[in-house]
Amino acid sequence: MPEKSKAILSLGSQTPGFPAANKILADLIHQLRSSHAGDGQMISELSAGREYIQAPKVRRDFIDELLVKPLTKLLSDAQSERIRADANEYLNWLQQKLANS
Repeated sequence: MPEKSKAILSLGSQTPGFPAANKILADLIHQLRSSHAGDGQMISELSAGREYIQAPKVRRDFIDELLVKPLTKLLSDAQSERIRADANEYLNWLQQKLANS
């Protein structure tokens, strides 16, 4: 059995709630770009994570690096309440899906 961090998960665009969650993440990335609230690295990670999570099978450790860590950092560092709210909403959805996988 693979170690948990390298576990393969079935998420993808057919996952319940995915279209709404994907829109939240797209809006969040747009907010970060327009407000210059996120650094280039964070925006790149979130953008890559947004593309990656659409695959039918994904590795848990990649999701942690590309989405969970940057979103968690945004929750503590973002000045904008809307950015924090969107990051929190998406992260809650993602953690729920990860817990059920």
